[in-house]
Amino acid sequence: MSNGVLPPDNDDHINNIKNPDANKFCPNGNPLIKFAGKDWWINYHWSKETGPYVHGGDRNVPDFGTIFDPKIIESGPDFVRLWTRKPDPVRFPPPPGKPAVWRTSEIAMVDKITYGHYLVTAHADNGDFSKFDPQTVLGLFTYQYSNAPSGENIHREIDMLEVLRGDSSNAQFALQPWLHKPTPWDPFMIPPNTPVITAILRWVLESDGPKAYFHLFLGDYTLANHPAWDNAFRNWKGESFPSLVPQSTPTSCVRFHINLWLMHGVAPSSGQEQSVTITRFEMTAT
Repeated sequence: MSNGVLPPDNDDHINNIKNPDANKFCPNGNPLIKFAGKDWWINYHWSKETGPYVHGGDRNVPDFGTIFDPKIIESGPDFVRLWTRKPDPVRFPPPPGKPAVWRTSEIAMVDKITYGHYLVTAHADNGDFSKFDPQTVLGLFTYQYSNAPSGENIHREIDMLEVLRGDSSNAQFALQPWLHKPTPWDPFMIPPNTPVITAILRWVLESDGPKAYFHLFLGDYTLANHPAWDNAFRNWKGESFPSLVPQSTPTSCVRFHINLWLMHGVAPSSGQEQSVTITRFEMTAT
């Protein structure tokens, strides 16, 4: 590792699971939780260069950014609750002359993933996904810490679902890079009075290459029991962007992530903390 940059398809970042400097930010020094029969890493973003801070906007860390705080995550065998929490200037002292920043949360599955079907059921603890604070983002996505050796989607990122406010939307499916023209996304509105959603990603290898199929259902479903694909509330194939659907290879090191964070590290406009409870994660390899 040189200057914080890993070689292509290098998975050394996972070694921070055993790094005491990283784990001192975790409850009882433990960077793992168990959920849905899988181990999840709660301090994925820690690095030697930035500690718990994550780059935000075009400023320098830690002058501006987001803190992913493992200690605000609540979990049990059948749920994970992610939070955005107010600043804690005692644990995370801000730089001189700078305000303390809000804390956010993320989990990443320890096992690497490949082509398959992935399902997440999420509950808005405020009772309605359509009433998220404009700065708050729920993300369900695939991601590789190091770059892929080739291809435009350098981190093999598939944004299975993002719940966030836009000009005329409050959710989206997306591929990366975001700056690709045209934008590789499908924005839409989750309707009012929607307390529970189930998102499904089918990342599959077909005869003409890898494909990504996105589905959102309103309600609580499983991979074995959900309405027909055509009856989903929203579907997207990303078919206009075949070059952005990542390939899975023997050396790729993609993991599944779930997070709740604040756009550009900006505090919620309401000033209120927010949480989302994940009650189901399922996956089947294809």
